[in-house]
Amino acid sequence: NTDAASEPTKLDSLWTISFTGKYDRVLLTGVPVTPALEYQFVDAPKSLTQSIEGLMPSSIDAEFILNRKQFSWLIDELGGINIAGVKQNGTSAIDYITNHKDVNTRTARQTKVIQAMVSRAELLENSLEINKYFKHLRPEVTAMIDLTSIAKNIFPINSESIDIATLTTNNLTYLDDIAHTSE
Repeated sequence: NTDAASEPTKLDSLWTISFTGKYDRVLLTGVPVTPALEYQFVDAPKSLTQSIEGLMPSSIDAEFILNRKQFSWLIDELGGINIAGVKQNGTSAIDYITNHKDVNTRTARQTKVIQAMVSRAELLENSLEINKYFKHLRPEVTAMIDLTSIAKNIFPINSESIDIATLTTNNLTYLDDIAHTSE
């Protein structure tokens, strides 16, 4: 989502987050943003959820959106991240992600940024007090997600309990048909 209110809403990235039943493992899956998914995000959000559920082994229980400003803030709160030996703040990390036209490359770059965020959070260990960030979540999010169990079992962050996967557009070809029939 863009920062400028005058620009139309845009889908920059799409990720699913899955937890094991004990909340002790996390799977993050990056989905390349194709024109079909972009259309669904803006004009048919319910079909977007259905499309993504068709790619995943489980259903989606909750959805949330971070805009660029919020994502940048998260990176800055971590004290910045390192990508290929270069220190990045939130703004430069977003530029790194978005300054490529190929959706697969953008998703791969998102993966690198998220891996760098996990590494940075892991280095911070106990000094990263996750509970202070819960106040930034809307009540509907905290009502749907068991934040207490997540905080208890995932924090401090241990990269060994976080798996990161990335789909490619090869996984998404059937979505073009869905977008055209939704129009």
